[in-house]
Amino acid sequence: MNTVTTLPSLQSATNDVCREFERLNIYTDKLEETSVSLSYAPWNFSVNGHYDPNNNSVTVPALSTSAAFGPYCSLRDVLRHEFGHALLDHSPRLISAAEWKKIFGAPRGKPSPYEYDEEDFITPYANSGATVEEDFCELLMVWVRHKGDIKRYRYSRPGVYEKLQFVASVMRRLH
Repeated sequence: MNTVTTLPSLQSATNDVCREFERLNIYTDKLEETSVSLSYAPWNFSVNGHYDPNNNSVTVPALSTSAAFGPYCSLRDVLRHEFGHALLDHSPRLISAAEWKKIFGAPRGKPSPYEYDEEDFITPYANSGATVEEDFCELLMVWVRHKGDIKRYRYSRPGVYEKLQFVASVMRRLH
């Protein structure tokens, strides 16, 4: 299914996500400087957003599909995820090399060595073959969406719950 994003809907979603990050006390000065824009250029339609560390910017395509993140992904979810990349970029020492390996199975910048399993990955995209940062950003997206309340995953998806607890502990380091 194709999704058309308009500038007013992007601005509204960006404002909402910034407020969510503020309420969770994870909206940093550097994140406030991150620009968000809409692109009308042709995109790979399996991509719903992109964070560019060189420009500290998030770009969302005007036309995208739900294929990359799944049918239950909203524009706000895309922004939550891309802001996760921005947070990691702004604070490269936020997660140690040992923590990346222990929690995600590989160093930052490397793909996950594990096959997709719903118990261990919050979404299929979290283990898409890209880097382990995608796993972290998908977890952050869900953690923010649920306002830090992760109890629903405790018994149904213990591997995901453990990772979400880690995300929560990492977010506390931002204060």
